[in-house]
Amino acid sequence: MDKENKKKSHIWIKTAAAAVFWLAVWQIAVMRMDNRILAASPFETVKTLWKLLQTAVFWKTVASSFAKIASGFFIAVLAGVFCAAAASAFGPVRVLLDPLFRLIKVVPVASFIILALFWLSTSKNLSVLISFLMVLPVIYTNVSQGIASTERELLEMADVFRISFGKRLRYIYLPAVLPYFVSACSVGLGFCFKSGIAAEIIGLPQNSIGRQLYEAKLYLMTEELFAWTAVIVIVSVVFEKLVMLLVRTLAKALTGTLQKTGDTKQEENFIEQSEAADLQESLAAAFREAQEVLTGLVEALPVSKEPEGYGLFDVTKRFDDKTVLERFTLKICPGETVALMGASGAGKSTAGKLLLGILEAEEGTVKRPKRMGAVFQEDRLCKEFDAVTNIAMVTGDRRQAEEALAAAGLSGIKGRPSEALSGGMKRRVAILRALLSDAEVLVLDEPFTGLDAAVKQKVLRCVKEKLKGRNALFITHNEEEAAFLADRTVSLEQCMGGKG
Repeated sequence: MDKENKKKSHIWIKTAAAAVFWLAVWQIAVMRMDNRILAASPFETVKTLWKLLQTAVFWKTVASSFAKIASGFFIAVLAGVFCAAAASAFGPVRVLLDPLFRLIKVVPVASFIILALFWLSTSKNLSVLISFLMVLPVIYTNVSQGIASTERELLEMADVFRISFGKRLRYIYLPAVLPYFVSACSVGLGFCFKSGIAAEIIGLPQNSIGRQLYEAKLYLMTEELFAWTAVIVIVSVVFEKLVMLLVRTLAKALTGTLQKTGDTKQEENFIEQSEAADLQESLAAAFREAQEVLTGLVEALPVSKEPEGYGLFDVTKRFDDKTVLERFTLKICPGETVALMGASGAGKSTAGKLLLGILEAEEGTVKRPKRMGAVFQEDRLCKEFDAVTNIAMVTGDRRQAEEALAAAGLSGIKGRPSEALSGGMKRRVAILRALLSDAEVLVLDEPFTGLDAAVKQKVLRCVKEKLKGRNALFITHNEEEAAFLADRTVSLEQCMGGKG
C-alpha cells in the first residue's frame, strides 16, 4: 500500500513540475512578445478569471453551455449503445447503419454546423445536436467491436447450459463490451466539448461560452479570451473525470466484478447479493419441481414409441471437403455412461459437439434432450467472476455452489476472479458446474486434463459418484480413466458405418 501511495505521489510531483514548466514558458513567451493584444500572461488570465467568477452572468453562461453539451453526450451514449446492439443482433440493421456512421465520421464538424443552421430555426440547441453527432459514431463503433469480441466459446457454453439472456448479458456480454465502452466514452468526451464549443462560436446562441469567446475576440479582450479558454479546459476535464468515474462505478455494479483478491468488504457485498437472491432461487426451485411434475404427466400420455436413450444415429459430418464422421452411430442408454475413445484428431470432440448441438450434421439423426451439460476441453469460465458465480449462473443456486466447492476443497477461492485461479482449480470448477446442472445428458470432453495425479484420483471418484443413474458421454484417450468411469467403452472406429 505504501508503494502505491509513493507511486501516486511521484506522479503528482511530476505532473505539477510539468505544469510549472509550461506556465513558465507561457510567461516568458508573453514577456518577449510584449504585446497585450496578442497574448495575456498567466497572471492576467487568472486575475480576469477571478473577476468573472464573481459575476452571475459567468455561472449562467457556464451552466447553459455545460448542460447542452453534456445532454448531447449522454443522448449519443444511449443511442450509440442501442444502435450497436440492434446492428449486432440483426444483420439488415447493420447494413443500413454502417454507411451512415461512416459518413458522420468523415464529414467535417464545420459542415454539420453550417447545415444545422440552415435546418434549425434557432441556434439555441445547436451545441446539443453537434455534440450528439460527434460522439454517436464513436460509441456505436466501439460498442459494436466489443460485442463482436465476445468469446464464442462462452456463448456456446451458455447455449449448452440454456443460460438466460439476462445472465448472458451480465456475465458474458458486459465484461466483453465494457473496456470498449470505457474507451469510447473517454474519446467521445474529448470530441464532445471541442465540437460543442465550436458550434456555439458559429451559431452564437445566448448565454453560451462560444458567444463569450467570439465577443472577446471581436473586441480584442485578450485576457477574457484566455480566461474563457481556461474555463473550457477546466470544465471539460472535470466533466471527463466525473463521467469516467460514473462509467467505472456502473461497470462494477453491473458486472459485480471483484477487483481485488481477498478484499473482505467486497466479499461481504458478494454475500449480501447472494442472500438477496435466495428468494429468487427458491422460486426457481419450486418452478423446476412444477415443471418436472408437468413433464411427468406429459410423458405418461400415449405417444408413438421411439428408441430409448440418446445419441447420434447414422450421422455424417464434413468440414469443407474433409469428412470427419461418416455414418457414425453412438447410442447412450438410460442411466449409462459411455466412454468414447480414439486417436487425437479423429473426431471425438466433433461427436460431442454434435450431441450438444454446437455443430449440425449434414446427414443422420441426433437425439438429444432439452437439458444438456458439458465439461469442454477449455474451462470456459467467465474470468471476471468467481467460482460461485460461474456455477450459480448455470444452477441458479449459490448456496449449493458454495457447499460443492467446500466439499471439493475449494472454499478458499470464494470471491476470487476465475482468471486468478490455477489451471487445476479452473478445471475443477468447470467439472462442478456440469455435475451440479440439471442436464439430462452430460458430455465430458477430456475433463481431467491439467489435473495432477493426486487431485485427479479424488476428482475421478467424485465424478463417478455423481454420474450414477445419469446419462453421460465421456470422451477420452486414457484407457484407465475409461475403465474406471464408464459403464461401456467404445472406439470411434466401432461407431462408423452405422454401428455403435
